[in-house]
Parts: sequence; C-alpha cells; structure tokens
Amino acid sequence: MAFDKKNPNALVPIFVIALLGFLVYSNTFNAPFLFDDIGYIRENPSIRDLGNFLNFSGTRYFGFLSFALNYAVGGYDTFGYHLVNIILHVSNAVLLYLIVLNLFKTPVLEGDEDRRFASDVAFTAALLFVVHPVETQ
Repeated sequence: MAFDKKNPNALVPIFVIALLGFLVYSNTFNAPFLFDDIGYIRENPSIRDLGNFLNFSGTRYFGFLSFALNYAVGGYDTFGYHLVNIILHVSNAVLLYLIVLNLFKTPVLEGDEDRRFASDVAFTAALLFVVHPVETQ
C-alpha cells in the first residue's frame, strides 16, 4: 500500500511508527541526564541565555538552540529534553518511511514487480530505525 492522501488507511503505518516510537522510549521521560548531557546541558552556561543564539554560526547550532529553548521552558527538568528528542526521532522515522516509498516510485522501478513491496520495505525500514537504540545517539 503506497502512501495515498485519498486512502484513509495510508496514515496507519505512520501512526504505528509514531506509536511504537513513543512506546519504546516512553521510559526515558524522567531519566536523568547521562554521558554528554552533563557537558552539553548541565555544565553549559551558554544555553541559559537565549541571547547567545543570535549569532547563527558555530557547530551544532540547532542542537544547542533546542537545549536553550528547553532550558527557557523547563530549566533542567529532563522531561522536556527527552520529549523533544523523541519527537525528532519519530519524525525522522516517518520521513524515512516516506522517502523509501518515494524511492520505489522512481522511473527505474516503473513496472517492476518488486514495486508492490514498496510499502512493506518502507514500513520495515522505518520500524527498524525507530526502535533500534543505536539511532538515538
């Protein structure tokens, strides 16, 4: 089943990917900061002031900006940081699903009998991506 806006079942794989991602990582919402979180968040004075992000240069700009926004909203409460991280991870899994579906629509595969497996391949790839712990780093 390829993604089709007119098909009401087209959103089912996306819903399953998102649900599974949130279920698998829901135990992290109240987990403490670990490893590089200490240096990048707890001990990083630059995230405590949003004014530090008016200069759009530097490495990891968007990552540190998201830390600063999280800090502005909830201080060092890990729930917000982990919620944003899970939302980004699930969003990337959904994007992977849509990209793989579109790859099967390329002219090279037009008329190819393997094209009928496009949604299965895309769904499997996205599920592996969303639940595999190495993808969370």
